[in-house]
Amino acid sequence: MSFIPLRPYLLPKRPLSQGTQGWLSKLHPLASPNGQNLIKGQFNLTDWIVIGCCIQALIVVLCPSRTMYTLAPTFALSLYKIFKAILIGFGMIKNPHMKGVIMGRTMAIFPEADGSFNRNIGDTVGGQGICVVLLFSKCNHPLGIQYPPYKSLLAHGRTMFKDLEQNSEEYGFLGYSSYYASDDTSKPNGLSIMYFRSLECLHKYAHQSASHRDGFEWWVGMGEKVDWVSIGHEVYDVPAGGWENIYGNAKPYGFAATSHPVTDENGQRKWGCPIVDNRRMSAVQRMSTVKY
Repeated sequence: MSFIPLRPYLLPKRPLSQGTQGWLSKLHPLASPNGQNLIKGQFNLTDWIVIGCCIQALIVVLCPSRTMYTLAPTFALSLYKIFKAILIGFGMIKNPHMKGVIMGRTMAIFPEADGSFNRNIGDTVGGQGICVVLLFSKCNHPLGIQYPPYKSLLAHGRTMFKDLEQNSEEYGFLGYSSYYASDDTSKPNGLSIMYFRSLECLHKYAHQSASHRDGFEWWVGMGEKVDWVSIGHEVYDVPAGGWENIYGNAKPYGFAATSHPVTDENGQRKWGCPIVDNRRMSAVQRMSTVKY
């Protein structure tokens, strides 16, 4: 059985993980999508309304023009947002949220060593087992991301992810995606879902990486200074045939956004994308072995 890849694969250079790409910005990391979401999450809806009111009141007080002129930018921006949404809804301009979306039903499986998605009778559809790590952090201090211990934690986290991106083959790191929890109206848990080739690969990173050791020693040495900072992780060592996925009209996230080292027919090292056609397979079939 062969599956058809749906994204450009066998790339000459490993693409950055979805979580890392979210931090890219020409101006500053906080201007990136992840940075903006992090800033938005520090305040609840009431806070943002109060901030907006204060800014508008300050403009009215400081601007010598008539009130109608000081309010004009606010109404102009509101009309722009409304008309833009209408134009997107009628298909008159491109919807930025559809960028990268793969229409239809897809799934993500491990490529073979040569970059193909061939499966023989008796092979699991997914290809092999996988180690999944859920890593979270949260600041409970009123200062949020400006709280010094939490800023240090984020700095160590960036160093660790940079280490993983640069040494992905050594540690069997496949990639990660980032999310935010929805149980708090402000300062939510930040969650990173990380994928490793095996539990042994994860242990190699945890015990041999200088970046992880430095971060761990910093946390232990802080003691009560980090009482207002929450961290945690969960590790799942999933055997072959014990996992499956499906995506509908979705851009690559999670395992679908991982990258896999392969060797092409010319013996050159390339990087493969795991997204393939779903073939209308059920969840049971995706977790089973190939029958024919």
